[in-house]
Amino acid sequence: MSVEKNKKNQYYVLSLLSNLGAGLPAKKAEDLQKQLNKIKDALASETVSNFTGKWKVVWGPVLTHSYEWNLSREKRYVTDNAMYVAQSQTDKNQYFVGVAGTNAISTAGWFEQDFNVEKMTAWPPTFLNLPKEPRAGNIALGTEIGLKALWEMKDDKEGQLINFLKNRVLNGSTISVGGHSLGGCLSPVLATALSNVMKHVQPVKQLTFEAYPTAGPTPGDIEFANHIASSLTYYQADYNLNDIVPLAWNFDTAKINALKASYKTFKVGDETINPDQTIIENFLAWAKSLGEKGAYEREPEVAQEHFNVHTWRNGSASKATQEDVDDFVTVTVFYPIGKNLKTLNNGKKLGYTARANFARFFLEMGAQHVPVYGAHFNLAPAVVNELQKLFFHPTDKTDIKWLKFQALKELSKLTTKAANWIKPSDEQLVQTDYAHSEQFQIDEEQLEGLFGEGELLLPWQNML
Repeated sequence: MSVEKNKKNQYYVLSLLSNLGAGLPAKKAEDLQKQLNKIKDALASETVSNFTGKWKVVWGPVLTHSYEWNLSREKRYVTDNAMYVAQSQTDKNQYFVGVAGTNAISTAGWFEQDFNVEKMTAWPPTFLNLPKEPRAGNIALGTEIGLKALWEMKDDKEGQLINFLKNRVLNGSTISVGGHSLGGCLSPVLATALSNVMKHVQPVKQLTFEAYPTAGPTPGDIEFANHIASSLTYYQADYNLNDIVPLAWNFDTAKINALKASYKTFKVGDETINPDQTIIENFLAWAKSLGEKGAYEREPEVAQEHFNVHTWRNGSASKATQEDVDDFVTVTVFYPIGKNLKTLNNGKKLGYTARANFARFFLEMGAQHVPVYGAHFNLAPAVVNELQKLFFHPTDKTDIKWLKFQALKELSKLTTKAANWIKPSDEQLVQTDYAHSEQFQIDEEQLEGLFGEGELLLPWQNML
């Protein structure tokens, strides 16, 4: 079998398609669905199908959305979660479920799911309605929220995904579930939930469940990892050791130190990164603290042949220029981001050098999380170009303005959470949406110089 037809490579592209709704700040909710429906266009493309094989959408695509304020006090609709099911046209017993990762402009995605890991909940969740199923460990509260969003999605014709499996999927079929980032966290959890529920369906339907997560943070504890392994026929995770996301939420000290040793050799813009900077040290310490109460573990206690985790350490990834670094430095001046970074710097003022180093670290961190995976899975340039055409690319000035204000809002929230861990603040701003803060001031001229034309804010649009 050629590299192009390798199953992992095919499934990575199929999982990417679930993210086609990402990055669009829609004025009408139906525009989100129109954008996501381009999954069908991708699968119909000869360029894409030559890589993935022939597939057809048979359920969805379905999404959930929020109506979000940004810092400019303008509301837009944004996709929070998305999912679809495709059936192989060469093997009708093979189905793939694509689960979207974090939409960079979804506040709900970031803070209700991704970072919502300090509290864990017991498996199985009550909404699965499993009859007296024994407890099988714990998952992050944010993971449960994401799973519930997927579980309750309804296709207009087929209803919920579980009903589609009961009523439409052929007996003896294989259901492979995949996703990247947040999708890499949710996909094995969804596959496990489907497997658990289908065991109780009458008449019994023999289905095989697999998971192909990439770059996903760990969803639960060791008992739940054992349960995933016992529920699935095959599990194949892939992640880059220089990508900080899949190192969460079990931040192994040796792995973090190895990541930092790599970053020290990476040049972003005109300078190399100093990952030992106080701000970065404190930011990583905060991130590590989030998962410490939960004892998160990705792999089962006993190694099993069908449960595979493949890792590699990628080299330098960021293509950011010095101008990009300087743009990011400008962002760090605005309130409350600048205030938060000062707190993360143990109360010391930040000069340009410290701000630029923080910018380099973040730009490299982002590049290690999405773009490098395309090369790892041998995506041909023609496939990348075809997919790039289908993603939303901002050209309208009002869209670009909204995206920039939304990025500032999310970075404000993120740095506030980290700073508040270092030094709890009594400021009401910590609990607000920032949109109504009189202290946050930015004029149109300042905004014009931030983040270029907005593409830097959209990681899925920059997958290579």
